Amino acid sequence: MRIVSIIMFLLLLLSVAVQYNDPDPFTWAIIYAFGAAITWPAIRGRYTVWALAGLIAYTFGFFYWMPNEMVEHPSNLFLDLRMHEKGVEEVREDIGLLICAVWMLVLTVMWWRTRNKIATEPVPQMDQITGKAE
Repeated sequence: MRIVSIIMFLLLLLSVAVQYNDPDPFTWAIIYAFGAAITWPAIRGRYTVWALAGLIAYTFGFFYWMPNEMVEHPSNLFLDLRMHEKGVEEVREDIGLLICAVWMLVLTVMWWRTRNKIATEPVPQMDQITGKAE
């Protein structure tokens, strides 16, 4: 899971970096930076409840910013970096939100699993005479 977290962290940072020529760069840089900030602790095996907040926010954003019109030639979305037709940027942004939402779902599941595991582990008892854990 650590390698996947590192890859996603780097991809999210790359997404922040390429927003310089976007019409609304600060909005999208913040959106991707939030995902990177949630991913950083996951690299070290620590998962936070903020992943759940990210899941909710990215899912809401995905449906809120969903374009009204889809592109006529879907191959233009991935095979060519130019904006040949109206809606290409909006669809790409929406796909970015979907990717972030799926990643936050993965981090939320990991947080939930580790949260329950920590809560159910027995606390080691100390021996009163020797001071060592039993």
